[in-house]
Amino acid sequence: MSEVFSAYVNIRDTFPEQICITWIRGAATRDVVRGFGCDYGRLTELTWNEVCEEAYGLDEHADTVILLASHGDSTVVVEPVGFRGSGSTLLRELSAVGEALSIHWTVNHDAGISYAVRGKLVTAFDPLDVEELDSSAASLNLTLASEQWREDWMAAALTAGEELSGIRLDRTWFDEPHLGLVVTTGSPDPRRPALFLDDDARGLVARDPRVAAVAAAPTRDRLPEIALIAAEMAVRTTGLRGELIDEALELIPEERGVRAGRVRGKVGSLANRLLVQAREALEEEGATSLVPGHDTESGRLLLKHNAARTLVSALNSNPEDAAYHALNWAGKTHLSHENDDFERAHALSLINYYIQHGENAL
Repeated sequence: MSEVFSAYVNIRDTFPEQICITWIRGAATRDVVRGFGCDYGRLTELTWNEVCEEAYGLDEHADTVILLASHGDSTVVVEPVGFRGSGSTLLRELSAVGEALSIHWTVNHDAGISYAVRGKLVTAFDPLDVEELDSSAASLNLTLASEQWREDWMAAALTAGEELSGIRLDRTWFDEPHLGLVVTTGSPDPRRPALFLDDDARGLVARDPRVAAVAAAPTRDRLPEIALIAAEMAVRTTGLRGELIDEALELIPEERGVRAGRVRGKVGSLANRLLVQAREALEEEGATSLVPGHDTESGRLLLKHNAARTLVSALNSNPEDAAYHALNWAGKTHLSHENDDFERAHALSLINYYIQHGENAL
């Protein structure tokens, strides 16, 4: 049972309706600032109100606004409207010699918590998912009790941040000046247009901070994240599970080495077995052709085959090929509109095209 928890109960009015907070322990503040795409030398003293005014008045070339403070070997970064800190790639980078914890929530009542240690993402979960909350929160290895998470997940998440960093984000902290900066992309390259998304894709970005982080900085180093999200959607849609699947998902954003190649081969073999099983089920059903779908055993097996092929593609050593083919195979798994996966794949496809071609698909 954490004694810090009580400090964060009933202070929700301190925070805006949308925010991303990232605590980092072990990394130098200068490296943290650089990781967020900022020039450390341009930091200036700002108050929370000033940061919010800047954030809600961003021009077309600004990505986000940050407010940060340090304590010992820890740093906290607060984004009033951005979600850079929620990106798994950045969290792995920031935690290379320590830990990084990020929480966010949006005006649409979406929320997420991600935690990385020594360059590896340990957990990423939705604190509003009560059924998975106990097991997910337990992976943080903190003094918080499960009943505290259930009583007030936001207070619990803020407690977790303080336990990691030693920094308390109470009303006093928000009243005091800290270091802040508008993060900009600089002057646009006249040869490269700005990323353009249609209404459906923009709506998805507004609902999904993780995709929003990719859209905010659509560069080549985001391709592994795109491949990972595609693989996660395919696995989620088809119910493909197992230790091999978990290992494959873990390796997608990592460096492509011998282990990744070995796992890729195993998943490829699994995909082949699933295709054989789908054909066998088709014969038992007395049908004439394989049609992917959830209403027949052969269709379900074919969808799982497609999901396995998504994982194989995502583990490709070439990040461009990995992102492109993973999205293509994920699209063959009957992604759902109900959980936004269909729209998510559409938005990621537009972003991926822009990254790889330097122009918009639309």
